[in-house]
Amino acid sequence: MKKISNKCNLQVIFSKRQTGVFKKTSELATLCGVDLAVIIPPPFFTQDLNEDPSIVDEDELHAHLNCLSNQIAVEKQHVKDLNHLLKATEDHI
Repeated sequence: MKKISNKCNLQVIFSKRQTGVFKKTSELATLCGVDLAVIIPPPFFTQDLNEDPSIVDEDELHAHLNCLSNQIAVEKQHVKDLNHLLKATEDHI
């Protein structure tokens, strides 16, 4: 399998498979009990987001992303603190 270089062919193939992408995403979300997002660059995305009521509001996604980013920052600091504590403990032993 290789990337399609002809943009016209690429658009046609993506249009044919776009529904399948969203169907598989929905199935995966249901099977795993998670929320999923599919990000498709504008040149290829043709479906109106308002057609699917299961799609989360962009502001809600952005807020969730910010929350997760903050949690990651806190966890990174926690790891840094633990590593510092471990090094200090090893120096005393």
